[in-house]
This record gives sequence, C-alpha cells and structure tokens, in this order.
Amino acid sequence: MDESAVAGDADLAPGEAAPPLRQAQERPVDPQRQTDVGLPAVDIQVKFDGLEVEPQLNVSTPPVERTYRAGEPVTFLATSNYPASVDKAEIRIFEADAVDAGRPVAVVPVAINGTADWPMPAAGNDDFAYVLRVCGRGGRYDETVPLPLHRSERALERHRDEAVAPGRGEDRTAFRNIPLKGGAVTVYGRDVPPGYRVEALGETVPVDPEQAFVVQRILPPG
Repeated sequence: MDESAVAGDADLAPGEAAPPLRQAQERPVDPQRQTDVGLPAVDIQVKFDGLEVEPQLNVSTPPVERTYRAGEPVTFLATSNYPASVDKAEIRIFEADAVDAGRPVAVVPVAINGTADWPMPAAGNDDFAYVLRVCGRGGRYDETVPLPLHRSERALERHRDEAVAPGRGEDRTAFRNIPLKGGAVTVYGRDVPPGYRVEALGETVPVDPEQAFVVQRILPPG
C-alpha cells in the first residue's frame, strides 16, 4: 500500500471525503521540455547520390526585386551545391550595355550560400546587370547568366512575402570550368520544432514555413 496515500487519508476529519487526485495532464507543461520531447519526432534522412546530381550555381536578391532607389542597399544571395570546390566568390556588377566588355563597375565579395550588399549608385546609367562568379583551383571559374537591376527615383512597392532562400536549388550557370570530384549528399528533414536552427554539412540551413528543410552538397572524396 502507498505510504503517502495512508498518511494523507489519516489527516482527514471523520466523514470528510478525500480530495481528487490531480491528473498529470493538468500540470503546466514546461515549453522547453515540450520541445525537447518533440525533437525525436524530427524525421531526418540522408541520401548519397554519387556524381549523378547536377551542379547548381545561382544568385538572387532576397526578396526578389529588380528596381531600387539611389542609395538603397541591394542584397545578393549567392547559392551553390558545391561550396567545397570554391575558393572565392564575388558578385560582379556591370552597366547593362557593357556586360560583354567585361568591365564591372563593382566587384562585391560574397560567401557561397551567404549574402552581400551593394548600394545602388546615384549617378551614371540607370540599368545594370549582375553575375555571380566563383573561382576554384588553378584560376578556373564558373559564372551565372546576367540578371537585371534598375535604378528608379519613384517610391517602390516592396514584396512583403519573402522566400526562405530565393534561388536556392536552381541553376543559372552560363559557363562552367571548375572540375568536380566526389559525390553528392542530400539531407532531408521535417517536423522541426519552431524556434530551432538547423545545421547540416557545416552550414545553417533555412527551414520553410512547414518546418521542413533540404540541403544538398557535392563533396570531394574523403
């Protein structure tokens, strides 16, 4: 017999009914404990695809915009699924009518799968184009197709719904020279508890509104 139950009953006055037992679900649940309990429910899968996966290189503006006012910062997001083969990456910005001449008005260093800013100039041409160039060993480089930018003096309506990572998972390579060896590893996940950050393959991975994520990287041998 439970000694604590006997002691509790002994404290009752004659004829007094014992109080109802408190149900476990009535106790307040600690939010951190609730989240920790939910972590084992995260569905994570890892897949190896060899080199059958196509290399991906892309650049975009988060959120996706094409027109900016003078002095307004233009944020670029550089994405690729083979960062291990890239030694240097840069956003190259040209006046729209001088892309073929190969003389950029600005060269902005950027980390692969990271962002970099460039202020829209107040003078000169109103139309620009930008590319992402990534360099590997031996001076070889890959580059994306040019995308347009435009300067405007009028007030601009901005997109309120920003994509988690615009351009990620897409390829806009104009030409490719960096040789790739190894294999592709893909990590999938879903049911990530709200408020948690996901790190995979050495990077912080964005989680979509449905609490799911996917990241794929071409890794060198070993």
